[in-house]
Amino acid sequence: MVEPQQNPALTSGGSTPFSYDQKAAPADVAVANVALLVTRPVLGPNGEPIGTISIEDEGTGAILIARWLMRCPHEVVMGAFLFGMELFEQYSCVAFINYGLEAASEWNELIPWLEYDILPRSLTIGIRAVAIVHSTDPSEGLALYQVMHYVSQHVPMQAFGDYATARRWVSNQLAAK
Repeated sequence: MVEPQQNPALTSGGSTPFSYDQKAAPADVAVANVALLVTRPVLGPNGEPIGTISIEDEGTGAILIARWLMRCPHEVVMGAFLFGMELFEQYSCVAFINYGLEAASEWNELIPWLEYDILPRSLTIGIRAVAIVHSTDPSEGLALYQVMHYVSQHVPMQAFGDYATARRWVSNQLAAK
């Protein structure tokens, strides 16, 4: 199994604030009464910002949102997800949005780890919805389909081409339960 890469921004206690930018949080998404509980940067191997992990709450439960700004090696994604799981557990998150429209991911390297570690832990916490905002990179297609096929057997999961639609879907899933 591949070991996650240490990410100083995520393991240092996360005291560095990181604000949203236009790529990470589209301006056309307006969600009423959202509380931003925490946001942390995800740094690449050379210390460059490659995304954020945030927890937001709109009154129906905490939502973990991973926003990726560029393609990331799977070791970096795993490190970010491990930190994200700490936040997921701490805030008892009930939904997850993976926003990677600007960045393709190496899904095929993560499938066993997602299936046998992240998903069972998420189900124990009480996850009720998973939304993926994916790149149009054709290399993501099959691996993303495999992830969705497995995860959707356990929790509602949908793929989207834009963040606004994904966020509305998650909000509707949480409001319905």
